[in-house]
Amino acid sequence: MKLSFTARMQEMGFELKDLTDSVIREFAEIAPRLSKSIYRKAKDMAASRLHSTRDQYIAALHEESPEEGIYIVYLDPEADYIEDGYPPFPMLPKLFSGPKAKTAKDGHKYVIIPMRQRTAPINPSNKQQADLSDRLRSEIKMRQWKTSKAGTNKAGKYATTERMVSGKSTHPYLKGLTRVREYESKEAKEKGAPPMSSSYFTFRVASQKQDPSKMWRHPGFAGARIWPELEKWAEFELEQIINDVIDW
Repeated sequence: MKLSFTARMQEMGFELKDLTDSVIREFAEIAPRLSKSIYRKAKDMAASRLHSTRDQYIAALHEESPEEGIYIVYLDPEADYIEDGYPPFPMLPKLFSGPKAKTAKDGHKYVIIPMRQRTAPINPSNKQQADLSDRLRSEIKMRQWKTSKAGTNKAGKYATTERMVSGKSTHPYLKGLTRVREYESKEAKEKGAPPMSSSYFTFRVASQKQDPSKMWRHPGFAGARIWPELEKWAEFELEQIINDVIDW
């Protein structure tokens, strides 16, 4: 993003030769504060507009001053797909070329895909997500669980994989519900310490026997589109500052 006090003042009809030294100094003091305000605004917009990609987008935001009097707010190119969006695409080719793909006896490939189920919806305004989260919380309370696997995970924590033993969920999206709990250590669990985290998953199978035109198609993403709105906000702030500093 490029903003210039000089260029904007000229657009607003100010004569630069008429600027006093005190006004020039004031602009020099304001410039870094404006840059930081734009950076904070970008982070706030990302935090309110994004969900699963929020942290990645915010990590890609930067505010720098490469030289005196020059301030830059920019987004790393690897986050452009979040900003600009992308069209729908078939997921199966990538799934079958990945390391988790397996080959059945008849030669076709398949992949078992864990689907994270959340007790709080990512998007609370989405009724389907909210209803599914409500149902999941009900299932957790009414069901009993049995450990099917336990051991140290990649993070060095003691983790258990548990399956429901007191009935099966009748909700189509919660069939085969599995709970994964993480503890500080095996000893901590044995002493009755509560888990550090609990995650819930179901599993689906993607297969070469499925029609790729009807199944496993990513819907695409319209994009966060933060930058155009941010630029308008920054231009308005810049104009307000100029009007406040210079007495018409």
